[in-house]
Amino acid sequence: MAVWETKREEFLQYMAQSKGASPHTLRNYGQDLAAFFQYMESSIGARFSLEKIDAMQIRTYLVHLHGINVRSSVSRKLSAIRSFYRWLEKKGFIKEDVASRIPLPRAGKKLPVFMSVAEVESLLQIPDRTLKEGRRDYAILELLYSTGLRVSELTNLNIDSLDFSSESGEGGSIRVKGKGGKERLVVFGKMARTAVEQYFVDRNSLFPKNASLEKKAEKALFISLQGTRLTPRSVERLVAACALKANLSNEISPHTLRHSFASHLLANGADLRLIQELLGHASLSTTQKYTHIEMHNLLREYDKAHPLARSSS
Repeated sequence: MAVWETKREEFLQYMAQSKGASPHTLRNYGQDLAAFFQYMESSIGARFSLEKIDAMQIRTYLVHLHGINVRSSVSRKLSAIRSFYRWLEKKGFIKEDVASRIPLPRAGKKLPVFMSVAEVESLLQIPDRTLKEGRRDYAILELLYSTGLRVSELTNLNIDSLDFSSESGEGGSIRVKGKGGKERLVVFGKMARTAVEQYFVDRNSLFPKNASLEKKAEKALFISLQGTRLTPRSVERLVAACALKANLSNEISPHTLRHSFASHLLANGADLRLIQELLGHASLSTTQKYTHIEMHNLLREYDKAHPLARSSS
């Protein structure tokens, strides 16, 4: 195993244990670093040392990436390299963090994709609730839209994560462990509560009688037909399939439901800081992107309604 591979594995362990990085982040960082060093091997030889890589060579790699990746992907890959080099210097494996000289590319202002209330309702009608699997899928969609959870947060939920202690017919709350291992309290409405309660009735009889619930999935809230904890990828496929059947955009994903949750709360007068808390954003500036959506929609409606808003033909 090459030196960079060994150090990469040590770095990923550090990210998981000390920074609470999610499996998704660890997978991306691992792949991004592998691609970077494989490029370096082809450029300066397989036996290069980490010390031999300079800022110019990293810039050359970024130029290479710009030809085959969108700006956001390049930014993420550079972020992985910068984090790795910062760790290498901190641990004394290199004398200088050359990657710190390279600024992250400025991100383009892309508004989040979200659905209208009518589109969400169309999506929620797709699962066949006469079937056990359909009731599970409906509960997943309801909970995603009612809470704004990230898909990884949803699939990491255990049965005891949910609290139904409020009065019957009302909603409930969830203790969620989000990015960086930070906990937050998220509430959900009565529609989601009813959907989850109906799913609970079927949960242990979802999979075939000749299959058994895996030990590690015993506490999982959402399980597959094979008796395993549902993965984020499975939920992504579920949402995409339902969106296709509902004749919605092929861009619809679990994150679209998260954006829709935030956008609809803001449109109905919810405080921005409350939305920040529910979404688990560390910075209010991250949440403020939803105000741009509202302004975009406001200007669009203004342009339609105001008699002098449009230029004469």
